[in-house]
Amino acid sequence: MKGKKIASLLLSFIAISAFAQTGVISGKVVDSKSGETLMGATVAVDDNSALAVATDLDGNFTISKIPVGKHKVKIRYVGYQEKEQADVDVKPNDVTNLYVALMEDAVMMQEAVITATVTKRDNESAIFVMQRNSTVIQSGISNEEMKRSPDKSSGEVIRRVSGATIQDGKFAVIRGLADRYNMAMLGNTVLPSTEPDRKAFAFDVFPSNILDNIIIMKTGQPNLPSEWAGGIIQLNTRDIPEKSFFNVTYGIGFTENTTFKPFNTYDGSKTDWLGFDNKTRKLPSDFPGIVDLNDVKLTYGPAKDSTLTSLGKRIQTSSWKVRQQKLARPNQSLQMSGGFAVRKKDVQIGGVFAMSYSNSLRYTQGERTRYDAADKALYYDYNDDFYNNSVTAALLANIGVVIKNNHKISFKNLYTVNSDKTTYLRDGVSYFSATEQNRTSLEFVSSRVLSSNLGGEHVFGKQEIKWKWSGGLTWINRDQPQTMRYSYEKPYNSSTGFGANENTSPFIYQAQNGGSDPKLSAMFYSQLQEKVYNASTDLGIPFKIGDKKQVVTVGYWFQQRQRSFEARNLFFDYRGSSSDSLLRDRDVDNIINQANFDNGKLILNQVAFPTDVYTAKSTTHAAYVMMENTITDRFKAVWGFRFEAFEQSLTSPTKIGFEVIDNPDGPPTIKTSMEDSTYFKKYYSGAYYQNSPSTVKSRFPLLPSVNLIYKLNERMNLRASYSQSMSRPEFREVSQFLYYDFVRDANLIGNLNLNQTFIHNADLRYEFFLGKGQAINASVFYKNFTNTIELTAMAAGGVQQFVYSNAQSANLVGVELEVRKNFDFISKKLEDLTFVANMAYIYSRVNLNNVKNNAGEEKKRAMQGQSPYIVNLGLSYLHPKVGTGVTLLYNQVGQRLYAVGEVGNPSWYENWRPLLDLQISQKFWKDKGMIRFTISDLIAKKTIFYQNDKPDSQRQYQAGKDAVVQSINNYRTYTLQLSFNF
Repeated sequence: MKGKKIASLLLSFIAISAFAQTGVISGKVVDSKSGETLMGATVAVDDNSALAVATDLDGNFTISKIPVGKHKVKIRYVGYQEKEQADVDVKPNDVTNLYVALMEDAVMMQEAVITATVTKRDNESAIFVMQRNSTVIQSGISNEEMKRSPDKSSGEVIRRVSGATIQDGKFAVIRGLADRYNMAMLGNTVLPSTEPDRKAFAFDVFPSNILDNIIIMKTGQPNLPSEWAGGIIQLNTRDIPEKSFFNVTYGIGFTENTTFKPFNTYDGSKTDWLGFDNKTRKLPSDFPGIVDLNDVKLTYGPAKDSTLTSLGKRIQTSSWKVRQQKLARPNQSLQMSGGFAVRKKDVQIGGVFAMSYSNSLRYTQGERTRYDAADKALYYDYNDDFYNNSVTAALLANIGVVIKNNHKISFKNLYTVNSDKTTYLRDGVSYFSATEQNRTSLEFVSSRVLSSNLGGEHVFGKQEIKWKWSGGLTWINRDQPQTMRYSYEKPYNSSTGFGANENTSPFIYQAQNGGSDPKLSAMFYSQLQEKVYNASTDLGIPFKIGDKKQVVTVGYWFQQRQRSFEARNLFFDYRGSSSDSLLRDRDVDNIINQANFDNGKLILNQVAFPTDVYTAKSTTHAAYVMMENTITDRFKAVWGFRFEAFEQSLTSPTKIGFEVIDNPDGPPTIKTSMEDSTYFKKYYSGAYYQNSPSTVKSRFPLLPSVNLIYKLNERMNLRASYSQSMSRPEFREVSQFLYYDFVRDANLIGNLNLNQTFIHNADLRYEFFLGKGQAINASVFYKNFTNTIELTAMAAGGVQQFVYSNAQSANLVGVELEVRKNFDFISKKLEDLTFVANMAYIYSRVNLNNVKNNAGEEKKRAMQGQSPYIVNLGLSYLHPKVGTGVTLLYNQVGQRLYAVGEVGNPSWYENWRPLLDLQISQKFWKDKGMIRFTISDLIAKKTIFYQNDKPDSQRQYQAGKDAVVQSINNYRTYTLQLSFNF
C-alpha cells in the first residue's frame, strides 16, 4: 500500500514537473523598409492575452512562462500588416529568439494576415540584423560566436571581425591602420588610452565572457565621435536579460615549452596572483619626492651619505635574484555570470553580473640584434628568455529598468585588472663594446580600469520623440612599481670575428657609480592615473514629409580627461673597488643587500630628468545635428554636421636649476628649483591649412558626413558614405618623457611639434543578406590623410630611439569581402556547417617630401602600422541534436611597417604570421553542461621584426637576406573548459 502511494506521488511529481517546464520567446519588431524599431507593437502567443506584451522603445519584447512545444505568434501594429509566425518551437528553460519585420499597410481598408514559418534566431543572427539596419557601415561578432572560439579577451576576439586584427596581443588594427587611428568605446562611453607610451587602448583588459557583442563602425556619423580613421570599436554588455540565469566555467590550459617545466620568476608581493601589488614593491608613503631627494643629494657633509644610505636600505627589502620553480603550473581560468529579470505589469527590472579570472604562465625565447648604420655589421647579438605570468580579472554589474516600454534607465559598471609579472633574461655579445653580457630585468605592470555610466532612453507622445542621455566616469591606473635591472659582463674576443667568446675570465657585476644606465643596478617606478568624465544628450524628433518618415537629431557630447604621470629612476651606486672580488659573485643578493649599505659599499642615487613628471588635461565639447531622410521606399539618407572644440595642455618641468641660500653658520644650502612649462594647443574641428609647424588655421569649422542607403530589395543594400574625421596627438606623443624599453633595447620619446591629423573618408558597400545569419558583403574604401602621425626609428648614439613625427600626407585605398554561408545548398543535413571568411586588401602611400627623419633608402612606402592584407577564415559545425561542435579558425595579416626609419637606419617591418585555432565542444546534461577542448596557435610560427635588404624594392621578409632585429618563438596552448548553465 505504501509502495502504491509512493509511486502515485512520484508520478504526480513528474507530471507537475513536466507541466511546469516553460520557456521564453524574445525578439525585436522592426519596419521592413526602413529597419527602424517599432515601439508599442503587440506580440501575442496563441491569441492568449496572458501571453501578450507590447514592444519597448527599442522594439524589443520578451514573453516568459510559455509552455514547452510549438506555438503560433501574432504581431500587430497600427498601420502595418499583421504577421503570424507558426511553429515557433519553445524549449524548456531556453530562449527562442525572433526577428519580425512588418510591412506598412498601404490599403488600410482591410486586415491582411501574412503567415510565415520561422526558425530559431540566435544572437549571432542579430549581428547581421543590426548590420543590415544600421545607418553606418559596420561589422561585428556575437557572444555566441565568441563561445565557439578559444579567445579569452576582447583583444583576441577583435581579430575575427572583418578588416580587423590585433598587434602585440592587445592593440587593434582596423582596415590596416595602426592602433592610434582607432577609437574604443564601452557602450556609448569613449575609452581613453591605457598606455603610458602610445596612443592605444589595451583590449586584453576585457575578458570575452562579459561581452554581449563587439561592433566595429567603419564610417562616420554626426552623433559618433570624430577622432578615428580605421574604425570605432564598441564593446557592448547586457543589462536586462531575457530570463534569469547563472553560468559558471572553469578552464585549465597547457602551453608547450612551459607547463610542467622549470619556470623562472622572482619574489614579488603576496597579491601578485590577484593582479596588483600590495605595496611590497612601492616606495614608502613618506619616501622623499623627486625634488626632495634631489635636495638631499645637494647637501654638504656626512649627513648626505647617511641619509642616502638609510633611504636605500628602506627600499632594498626584496630579493633581486631570479628564482626557478621546479614546475610551471597549468593555466587556469574561472568565469561566473548571472542575471535576473522581473517583469510585472508595466515595469521590467533586470541585471547582469559577472566575474572573470585567469592566471597563465608562458615561457618564450627570442633573439635581439642591431646592425651598424654604416657597414650593416652586427652591433650586438642577444638571446632572450621571457618568463611571463599574466593575470586578468574583471567584475561587471549592470542594472536596468524599463517603465511602460517608454522609459529605460541603465546603470553599467565594470572593473578590470590586468597584470604581467615578467622575468627577462638576456645574454649575448655587444660587438660595439667588445663585451659578452648577461642582463636581467624583473618587471611587474598592473593596469586597472573602472567604468561607471548612468544612462537613459525615453520616448514621448504619439510623435515618439526620443531623448537619450548618459553620464559617467572612467578611471585608469597603470602601475609599474620597482622594475629591477642589472648586468654582468666580461671582455669579448674571438679569432673568427663573430665567433664564440674565447675570453675565459669570469663575469663581473656592472656597478653603477653616479651614472644613469637603466640596465645597471637600476630601479624604475612609474604610475599613471587618469580620470575621464563624460556626458552626452541627444534629442530625436520624427516628422513627415508627405507620407515619408523623417527624423532630425540634435545633440551635445562632453569629455574631459585629467592625467597625472610620474616616473622615478633610482640606482644603487657601488662605492667599493672595481677589483673587489664581491663583484664576481653571480648571486646578486650577495651584492645588493643590507650589509653592503652598512659597510658603505652601496648608496642610493637618483637621476632625475625634468620630463619624468607631467600633468595633462584635455577637454572636448561637441555639438551635432543629424538628419535621417526617407526619400523613397528604397532610398534613405543620413547626413549632418558635427562641431568639436578641443583643448589640450601638458605641464612638465623643462629644466632643473639650483637656488643657493646663504648660511652664516656654515656652508650655503642648495635647493633644487624646477621651472614648469605648459604645452597648450586648441583645435576646432573641420578642415584646416598649416602656415608653419606651430600655426594651424581653420578653413571650415564643421565636420560633415553623409550615409546613403539604397535598398535594392528586401535582402540587398547598396551603401555610400563620406565623412571627415581627425586624430589628435595623445598626451604621450607630445610628452618629452624618455622611456627605456628593455625588450626592444630602445628609448621612446614624444614630440612637442606634432599636429593633429585630418582625414577624408569615403566608402562604397554592397550587402546581400541570405537569412539565418548568412551574408555576403563587399566594400571599397578610400582615405586621405594630412599630417599623419607615425612612429619613427632613429639612431641616437649607442641606443636605438623611437620618436613620433608627422608625415605631410598619405593616401589609402582598400577593399573588403565578408562571407558567411552554410552548406544547405549541398544538403539540408549540412545546414549546421558554416563557412566564414572576411578578407581585406589595403594599399597606402605616404608623401615623403620634406619628411623629417625620412629613410633615404625608401623612395615610397606604406603608412606606419598599416597591413597590406588581412585574412580571417572559419569553418564551424554544431550538431543540432547531439550537441557536438567543431570550429576551425585561421587569421593572417601581411607584413607591416612597425617603425619608420631614417637615413642609414632602415625601417622596421613585422613579418606576417599565420594563426590557426581549433575547438571541439560537446553539450551534455540536457544542454546545461558543455565541455570544450581548444588548441591555440597550431602553426606556432615565429614573430619576426626585420629590416629589408633592399628597402625600396623588396619589403616581404627574405630569410637569410633581411636583417632580423627581433624574433620571438611561439608555442601551442591546449585548453580544457567545463561549463554549466542554470
